[in-house]
Amino acid sequence: MHPAALGHQKPATEFFRLATERVGLPASEIGFIDDVEANIEAARQFGWKAMQWTSGLKLQDAIAAFST
Repeated sequence: MHPAALGHQKPATEFFRLATERVGLPASEIGFIDDVEANIEAARQFGWKAMQWTSGLKLQDAIAAFST
């Protein structure tokens, strides 16, 4: 989902609130991967599962980390 579609950008709380509403899942069931620490922290504060994307990380490993 592009931030412009919501009218807010990360790490604004409104971005996470509106994205959660659009997805239609509880915040605790949403996984979020980003390379910016402020965005990750904001997602966690909103109740999302969040992790930082780092060089060498494989997407399948990042996704698997959310299921543990």
